[in-house]
Amino acid sequence: MRKWLCFSILLFIWSLLQQALADDNLLVIHVRSPQSETDLRPRYYLDLLTATLEVTRKDFGNFDIQPVKEYITQDRSLWLLERNRVYDVIWTMTSRDREKQVRPIRIPLMKGLLGVRLLLISPEKLQNFSQVNDLTSLRKYYAVQGHDWPDTRILMANDIVVRTDQRYDELFNLVGMGRFDFFPRSVMEIYGEMAFHGQKDHLMIEPHLALVYPAPTYFFVNRDNDALANRLEAGLRELIRNGEFDRILTTHVSHQTALKSMQLEKRTIIKLKNPDLPPETPLDDASLWWDQSLFLSE
Repeated sequence: MRKWLCFSILLFIWSLLQQALADDNLLVIHVRSPQSETDLRPRYYLDLLTATLEVTRKDFGNFDIQPVKEYITQDRSLWLLERNRVYDVIWTMTSRDREKQVRPIRIPLMKGLLGVRLLLISPEKLQNFSQVNDLTSLRKYYAVQGHDWPDTRILMANDIVVRTDQRYDELFNLVGMGRFDFFPRSVMEIYGEMAFHGQKDHLMIEPHLALVYPAPTYFFVNRDNDALANRLEAGLRELIRNGEFDRILTTHVSHQTALKSMQLEKRTIIKLKNPDLPPETPLDDASLWWDQSLFLSE
C-alpha cells in the first residue's frame, strides 16, 4: 500500500512537471479586441489566425490566442507592436509607413477585397448618386472615414473630401443624419454592418457604384519576431495550398452574403490610386487576389 502511495505521488509530481514544461512551450498570441459590441470585423481574422497557427502546430508547437480587453486605436496599436508591447499580431491595411514600422506577412488576408468598396448612403441621397459615373462627379460629395485609417489618405490622394471620426459606430450615424454623403465600406464588411446599422441609422447601400484600390490587409508582427513571422507565413501558404484559405474566406458567416450580393459586374467601377501602396506588394501573384485584374494599373 505504501509503495503504491509513493508511486502515485511520484506520478502526480511527474504530471505537474510535464504540464509546467508544456506551459513554458506555449506560444501566447495577444491580439486586438473589437472596437465595439457591434464590430464584427475581427471574427474572420481570428478564425484565419487560428487556422494558420493550427496548421503549423506540429512543427512550431502549441498556442493560445488572447484578445487584449481594452480597445486601442490602430495607430497606437502599431506603435505598441513596434516596441514589442501589448500585442504580438495585428491585422490591418498596409501602407509604406506601416511596413517601415512593423513587419508585414505579405499575404492579403481578404485577397484584396477590403479594397473593393461599396457606399453607405442615406436614402435621401440616392438620386444624387445616380448621377455619379466617374471620379470627377464623385468628388462633389463628402466622405466619412475613421481618423487613423489608411483609406482616409487614399481617398484624399484622389481629391475626395473626407471628414473623420475615431468612433466607429458614430460614422454610420453621421451619414444617416446627412452630415456627410457617403461612407465607403469593403464589400466584405458592408452587408454585416447593414444588418445592424441599416434601419437603426437610416442607411442603404448605393446600388450602382464601386470604388476599387489595391489595399491589402496583412498580419503584422514586431520586426524582430522572426519565429512568429516565419510561422505565420508558413501557415498561410499551407492554407492556400490545401484550399482551406479560400474555404474560410468564402464560407465565413459575414462573407457569404457579400460574395453573393456584391455583383461587381453590374456596377460602375471607379478605380482609385493608392500612393501609399508599398512597392513590395505582390500584385503579380494572381493566387493571392480575388480578381487580380481589379488591382492592376490600366
